[in-house]
Amino acid sequence: MIKLQIKVGTSEIQLEGKIEDVELILSKHWEPYVDAIISTPPPQPIEVRGTDKPSATPKPRKGKATRAKHKATSENGKDYQELTNIIKEHAKFDALMSKAINANASAIDRYKGVLFALDRELSAVDIANVLTELGVKADRSNILKSLNKQTSSFFKNGSNPVCFRMTQKAKDDFTAWLSEDDA
Repeated sequence: MIKLQIKVGTSEIQLEGKIEDVELILSKHWEPYVDAIISTPPPQPIEVRGTDKPSATPKPRKGKATRAKHKATSENGKDYQELTNIIKEHAKFDALMSKAINANASAIDRYKGVLFALDRELSAVDIANVLTELGVKADRSNILKSLNKQTSSFFKNGSNPVCFRMTQKAKDDFTAWLSEDDA
């Protein structure tokens, strides 16, 4: 299918259809111009639709379908699968998963669980990616807001990105909380 618009002087015609049909109409109604129109490319691009359309690279769809899934390795070189494996090998992994990281835990407990198990500075993006590796949905903006509200439990470092690390008191309190059901 082609779409064609032709202007000659004050006359104008717009045609859309199969190329054979367009040629037939042009030959009947615009006979003096047919040879010139068919033999030379039109000044405007031809819009091609339907099954005769040449294959073109599809444009990416906007939204969730084109969002890249998080990478196992970040731009700053952190390997999130390795960090996840460190959590899985933690001595309190079962308690971490059942109390802090599972779907019923509060969001702040999930974030504390990751920071506690890894015992290092992490950004909100790092925490979100580690939680994703553990199979838990996490939104980095919510992580950032939640950790910023808990000022007494975390040290903050840097500005872009802000990295968080648990204070010793927060670690002690979290360890006691994790061990409550073990006693």
